[in-house]
Amino acid sequence: MRTLIKKLCNSSMIYYIHVVMDLLLVFLSTLASSYILSKFIGINSDISSAFVYAWLVCATVYFLFKLYGVFQVGRNSYADLVFSTVLSLFLSNMGLFILTQFLKIKNMSIQFMLVSFSLQCLTLFVWKLFVAKLFSRVFQKKEVMFIGGKNNAKLYADKLLAKDRQRFILKYVDGFVDNDTFQKIQHVDMVFLGPDVEEFLKRPIIAKAVDLKKTVYLVPELTDITVLNSNIGNFGDIPAIRIDHFELPLEKWFFKRIFDIVVSLAILILSSPFLLAGLVATKLFDGGDPIFRQERITKNGKAFKLFKIRTMVTDAEKHTGPVLAKANDSRITPLGAFLRAVRIDEIPQIINVLKGDMSIVGPRPERPFFVDCFIRENPDYAMRHAVKTGITGLAQVSGKYTTSAEDKLRYDLYYIRNYSFLMDVEIILKTIKILFIRDSSMGVSTTKALNHGDVLLDSAKKENEVYL
Repeated sequence: MRTLIKKLCNSSMIYYIHVVMDLLLVFLSTLASSYILSKFIGINSDISSAFVYAWLVCATVYFLFKLYGVFQVGRNSYADLVFSTVLSLFLSNMGLFILTQFLKIKNMSIQFMLVSFSLQCLTLFVWKLFVAKLFSRVFQKKEVMFIGGKNNAKLYADKLLAKDRQRFILKYVDGFVDNDTFQKIQHVDMVFLGPDVEEFLKRPIIAKAVDLKKTVYLVPELTDITVLNSNIGNFGDIPAIRIDHFELPLEKWFFKRIFDIVVSLAILILSSPFLLAGLVATKLFDGGDPIFRQERITKNGKAFKLFKIRTMVTDAEKHTGPVLAKANDSRITPLGAFLRAVRIDEIPQIINVLKGDMSIVGPRPERPFFVDCFIRENPDYAMRHAVKTGITGLAQVSGKYTTSAEDKLRYDLYYIRNYSFLMDVEIILKTIKILFIRDSSMGVSTTKALNHGDVLLDSAKKENEVYL
């Protein structure tokens, strides 16, 4: 239960819940003020006017709360939240009261404004106290590692804690990078990279931290600010780019899973006649098992059995081991070539989606042997397994089957970092078009295979095999 609460609190969903609760309490407190004035104090208060006033207060309070950081759950102390809340409510109510008097709107008395302000403050004080207690119980202080140049490391580290001692514990301060630096990353929650860390050192440090699911704060160079399209926030009083680990927030994962189930069921129903025809035709063609099962890798490096309609001869890799398909591959049967061309062989993967092994959209699943090869060549390749693999993906609609593994990785990581529901819909729509493009279903040509990446060539030499 504690883990689930942590995941919820770390997701953006908790932010929206907090916003809704804040505004709902302000709205209800304003309406309740009208009732209290009429029922207990004997001052007539028009409920319809109070209703309009409540909406206006919520609108102005929203912008003030956002400006003063009242919605930033767990970031500010309770005292700071109380002060910012009172200031926001005072400015909102006072501003609206002056506006109603200037416009000579009736039924907006000073008594109504004062009671509304008081009740709003009271309800929000209790709510903020509950939130503060919840976060103090669920979360402990985060341990931070600061990595900076030997001249400025201590200076930046002191500035780091100047404002946020209630949230962070500075565990390590490294003025230079060595092997111990990478070991220390395992024992902290966050890594802070100063501006004077050499560029060639930043990449492996960030890769290590992201792989270990640690949050990274990076102080940008002045030139970076002019060219980066990143949101620059602050860590203490230091401007920094936040680099989160590659993982979908809880609410995005939930809606993506619901979307996968709904779309998969629809596709399975619509494509069932073609699936049945493909299975029967494959069985009649050579008498072999029409279902092809192959081990692939999905989220968190987990292996699963991927289902497809068999398009090659049985035991196609019995004497060769893992081999990439190539154009005009002799192992592909005539029927298999047709099934590949019209994409019917891919339909059984819908079962993998319904089982939860895959998603409709995501990085394409690779075989364990090739995954190991790619990771040895480029450790960043492992980051694509932060999400479930998919039947189609950004790399598939933007590149071709013959696109290099490194370029596909760029597409995959961009997809994970910028995932949205609309992006999934766009990729699916583009996939429909690609279904009718022949070269996107072709295997790797011999020349392309040899240029597919040094990783395959190196592996081929080590295993005395040729990968085509």
